[in-house]
Order: sequence, then C-alpha cells, then structure tokens
Amino acid sequence: MTSSPAPAAARPAPRRPVWMLLPVLAVALATGAVPVVLGGDGSPSWMFVYVALIALLTGASLVVVAARAAGRLRAAWGLLAGSCLVASVALGELAVVDLPSQASWVPRLLAALLAAAALGTFPGTVTGLQRWVLLGLDGWLLGGSVFVALWLATVPGARLLDSPESLALGSIWLLGDLALVSTVLALTLRLPRGTRVGGAALALVGVALAHGDLYRAFVGAGAWTPITQAAYVASWTTAGVLIAATPWIAPSPFRAGTMRVPTGPGLRLPYLVACIAIAATTIAWALGRPSDPLLSAVVLTLLWSLVTSQVLLAIENRRLVTQVSRQADMFRTKATQDGLTGLPNRSEFTGRVEAALHSPTRGQVAVLFIDLDGFKDVNDSFGHAVGDELLIETATRLAAEIRETDVVARFGGDEFVALLSDCSDETAVEVAERLRASLSAPYRIGHREVVVSASIGLARPGEDDDAESALRNADLALYRAKESGRDRVSVFEPAMHASALRRLDAAARLRHALAHDRLSLAYQPIVDLRTGEIYAVEALLRFDHEDFADWTVTEVIEAAEESGLIVPVGGWVLDSAVQMLGQWLRAGIRARLNVNVSARQLESGGELALQVENALICYGVPADMLCLEITEHQLVRDLDHTTVELEKIRRLGVRVALDDFGTGYSSLSYLPRLPLDSLKIDRALTCRVGSARDTLPAVLRLGRDLGLAVVVEGIERHDQLVLLKASGAVLGQGHLLSLPLGERAATDLLRIGSIRIENLVDVVPSRPGDRTPRLAI
Repeated sequence: MTSSPAPAAARPAPRRPVWMLLPVLAVALATGAVPVVLGGDGSPSWMFVYVALIALLTGASLVVVAARAAGRLRAAWGLLAGSCLVASVALGELAVVDLPSQASWVPRLLAALLAAAALGTFPGTVTGLQRWVLLGLDGWLLGGSVFVALWLATVPGARLLDSPESLALGSIWLLGDLALVSTVLALTLRLPRGTRVGGAALALVGVALAHGDLYRAFVGAGAWTPITQAAYVASWTTAGVLIAATPWIAPSPFRAGTMRVPTGPGLRLPYLVACIAIAATTIAWALGRPSDPLLSAVVLTLLWSLVTSQVLLAIENRRLVTQVSRQADMFRTKATQDGLTGLPNRSEFTGRVEAALHSPTRGQVAVLFIDLDGFKDVNDSFGHAVGDELLIETATRLAAEIRETDVVARFGGDEFVALLSDCSDETAVEVAERLRASLSAPYRIGHREVVVSASIGLARPGEDDDAESALRNADLALYRAKESGRDRVSVFEPAMHASALRRLDAAARLRHALAHDRLSLAYQPIVDLRTGEIYAVEALLRFDHEDFADWTVTEVIEAAEESGLIVPVGGWVLDSAVQMLGQWLRAGIRARLNVNVSARQLESGGELALQVENALICYGVPADMLCLEITEHQLVRDLDHTTVELEKIRRLGVRVALDDFGTGYSSLSYLPRLPLDSLKIDRALTCRVGSARDTLPAVLRLGRDLGLAVVVEGIERHDQLVLLKASGAVLGQGHLLSLPLGERAATDLLRIGSIRIENLVDVVPSRPGDRTPRLAI
C-alpha cells in the first residue's frame, strides 16, 4: 500500500522570506557547538559518534519526508536520505581511526554522488544535458576560484614540500563542497524573490560542509588536534540539522517555475572571478611560490571551463536566436494569415487595399465582398468540422479562380474578400461572376455532397475612399445581393450608402421612440365576408408622425429586423396588445386579437412562449382569444427550431397563423408539419383574383383540406370582394373592409360587432407600396 503524497508537496512552493532561516540556523549552530564546547578532553571518538548519530537521524527524517512525497520529489528526498545514511557510516568510521586520511573514501564518495543526484532530481531544476553542463561549469568557476583563493591564503609554500600528497587528497573534498555550494547558489538566484528559502538552506549546508573539509584538508591532514576535530564535527553537525529542517521549510526547494540558464550579463561574474583567481596564481608563481600539481590542475580546469562555457553559450545563443526567429515567423504568419484557410486575414487584406489605393493605378482597383448562402445550415446540419472543410474548399476555389495580380482573403466566418487590380468595370464583373459560379458548384466533403451558393458585392473605390470605406461599399452591395434573392453579383451604387444610412437613422429613431414611449397600436378588423361580423382584429405598430415623417411602416420594420430592435419592439407590441384585449374583455366586448411576431423573437430560446404566458396571466386573457402571426419567409429560416417554439406556444392554447402566405416558398411539404391554425393569403394573390393567373381558389381549397382557417388579405376593391365570396372565401381583411383604427375607434367598432358590407366603397392606399395607410393616432 503506497503512501499518499503530502499536500504540501503537491502545491506550488509558498512564498517565504529567506530570513525565516535564522531560527533554524541558530538551532543548527547550537547543536553544532556541543562538540566545540566539550571537545578539549582529548577523546575524539564520542564526537564522531555524535555527528554520525546526527547524520543517521537526519537520514531517517528524510525517509519520512520521501514517503509522504510523490514523483520526482520523492526520489530527490530519498536520494538525499541515502546520502545522509551513508555519510553516517563514513563519520562513524572516523571514531576508530587515528587520522582522517586513514579512513576509507568510498562511503564519502558514495554519499557525495547520492547528494549530487538528489540535486538534479528536484522538480523545477534545469532540464537538458547542455544546460546542466553550463550550470556545473558556472558552479566550478566560482567554487574553484574560491578554492584557489583559500589555497593561496592558508597553505604556505613550505607546507607543499612537507606533505603534498595528503594535502592534495584532503583538498578534493573541499573542491567538491565549493562546487556544490556554487551550483546551489546559481540555482537559487534564478528563482523569484520569496521562493529562495529552500535553496538558501541547501546552500548553507554546502557552506557548513566546506568549512569542515577546510579544516580536514588544510589543517587536519597535518595535525588532527582536538580543536580541529571539534570544528570538523561542529560543521557536519550544523549541516545535518539544516538538511533535516529543509523539507519542512520548503518541501520542493526549486519548484517555482522552470529554471533556465541565463545568457545575459549575469554570467560575467563567474568569468570575472575565475580570471582573477588565474591571475593571482600566475603572480604567486612569478614571485617564487613553489608550483604544485593540485593548484596547477585547478587553474587548468578553470581555463578549460572558461573556454567550454563560451562555446556552449555560443551554441545556446544560436539555438535561442533560431528559436526566436522561428517564433517571430510564426507570429508574423498568425498576424497576417487566417489559421484555417491559409489565406491573408482581415488586417492583412485591409493593408493591401490601403496600399492599392495609394498606388498610381488606384482607379483600376475593385473590391469584392463574398458571402456563402446557406453556410449556417451546413454548420447546423452536419457540424462545424464539415463547415470548416467547406471553408477550406471555398478558399481553394477562390485562389484558383482569381488572377495572379489579385488577392483573396478570409474576412471572418463564411465571408471572403478579393482585391482586383488593373481591371475595367467589365473585367471586375466578369471575375465576380466566375467566382460566384465556382462557389455555387456542389462540394464533395467526405462521403456527402454539400450545395451552397455565393452572393457577391462589388465596389470600385472613389477618389476620396480609403480601405474602410471601400470595404463598406462592397459590403453594402453584398447586402443588396442578398436582399435581391442571393446567388448573384451586385455592384455598389451611391444610393446604397444613402439607403444604409436611412436604415440606421430609422433604427435610431425607433430606439428613441421605444425608450420614450412614443409607439402606439392600430387595430384592423378581420371580417366574416358572409355576414360582416368582426371575427378578430390585428394589432399593427404605429409611430408618431414627428419621429417618422418620411418613413413607411415597412421601412421601419425592416430597419428593426436588421438592427435587432424587433425583439424589444415586438415584446412591447405583444404586451400592449394583450393589455388592450384584457380591457375589452373586462368591458364585455367579445374580441379575438392577432399579433405579429418576428422570427428573431422565436429564436430567443423559449422566451417568447414565457412572455406570452406572463401577458395572458397578467391581463386575465383566455389563451384561445390570442393568435400569433408569423410571416412565411421568416418561418422557414429554421423550420425545425421554429416548429419546436410554435409547439410551446400552442400548448398554452394560443393560436398560430401563417402570414403573407404565397410570397415565400409556399411549399406543400412543410405545411402539414407546422403547428398552424390559419393561413393569411398575401395581397399579391388577392390582386390576381379573377385573372387568368388566379390561384386563390386553389389556396382556399388547400386550407380547407388541411383544416385551417383562411384569411384573405389586401381586399381593396368591391369587385375583389365579390369574386372572393364567389370563390368560397370566408374571412377577409383590407382597406375596403376597414382601415386600421385607433384605440377608441376600434373599441366602438367592436361594440357594434359588424360592418355593413353592402355599403363599402373602394379605398386607394395613401402611398404606393404602403400596405397600411398611416394614421394620426
């Protein structure tokens, strides 16, 4: 059964200041002072037993720490525990030998190797052999230079002649300690401030070991005195206590982020120190100091380390330069290219257009704005993966069709743009038509065939146009292409810009009217053509003449649809109309009410059904007295979703009517699927009644066969009324029967309950193309 990792080991290293080591260091020094205080009795055996026991206890403590840790951290503390346990054997051996030089060096070497392995295993240290070599060379340059300074300062020339072999052998351990301290310091200084406490503790361990081996190497090899032995034991005791305390201060000493070997000015210090040490040695030899093999070897390794570090740093710098160059190329590509299609992206294309408009041939430039018709349906039906493949194939076709001098880019979503240079008006239209035909051909994606079409807007920049205005004009032409039926090319005309500004103005005025309660409703009766009885009334939106003096209702509604204002405006119409219906019912007036809703309201994810339910409850209106009308072309935009939303509404008991039937798809396949109660035949079919192309009788029969009530809209002439009654029409609506009425007039008419059909006279609309004459409400 494995132990669970310690929570502290699993979390990032906490931020703790280095001064937190001071109490630990005080305890360690106090523990190490025991052999110094009691070391003058001439019996060293107990002191080595003491320090061996400290090392044993430290190793046991680290075994517990390793058992609680996990992964590399467990391995690191385990290796360090093994190093302490082996060191306890080496220290215990010193209790039974006369001189330290007589003790076996094997346990000490094994302990050193285990400690070095532990240092490289800790999480967060440098990765990669080259970086470890660089870090080790830095450590050696500092540690070896300090050794040279100590050697020159404490070892006189006469000592070199007395016992050079024992002196050299004892000094090897000091060299290792100094290199270890320098390496740990290099690692620690690369950590952020506040996370260096663990590394600082391990560096102090190395300093304590170096202090002890300094006595063993330079003093103990010649005279192993009680004071020397006490100092050696005190240093190792202090180191053991510091090692035991480190994991409780910093469970992961170097886990503060990925360690990296810096390549900047920070590396000059080791080089400078090494150069000073080499120069000092050379001067000492020149002044007559006897040369010795150990010092010569250290100086030679310092020189080798300097050269090797420079070579490795040059290789590392070259690698970093190459990596930065590649990353710069990658970022440059990402900044200028579309990640999916590989085409230039929006910003890059805009820059190319700007450059083309500043060239001498700007008058021969054309901008195309391209949009895929039906792309959303492909995404919704087959998923985004198929949609992405479709966009990639579209980009391939565009790149294949344009000329070498032209540029094509992805603008975003399913929108593409093209810049045509050196082209006449005829050439620009020809290229646009070729692109449209290519994009409208079937696509083979996987095992399925996908068919979409393309709408294209074309604009020739004017003298004062910049890239933004050129793209805006092409977008306006694209809007006209879609408005005209899609799958076509439309060329920009200045009137399109004026029309766009007019729509924006209408949307702004509508927003202001909604915010300041300047909207109103008119009510137009739906009449039983057989008896003249009022079957229902339709609520129609009206505006204050001061706000919309030059706009028709149709224009404002289209602007509301395009801007998204139709949702709050439609909500206001629904609430106000149901409130009026509630007032009529409470006044004893039996009335049914029809309210128009937009497809955008149906796309709100069930909010329309909730709004209808709340209005019915709030104003006390029976659900069967309310009918919602939605136009045919809006209904089939997303038939499945619309069907679901309409079913929610019908479950409330509210009726649903299909408005303007005959102007959209008029497909017999979707009528049986839709949850409908009635059809409202568009005035375009009413205008043809009695002509050779009269299809209205067939539609009336269709409605009866489907069990739907049929309302004929747009009745404006008496002869139309006569022919409609002869065709079997039952319900009708139009200016002949009644103009839209204000609240008071509508209330009075509903109290009467009928109109006298025989007294009707023909009515001409107040403006051509205005379906409902404006009223002063």
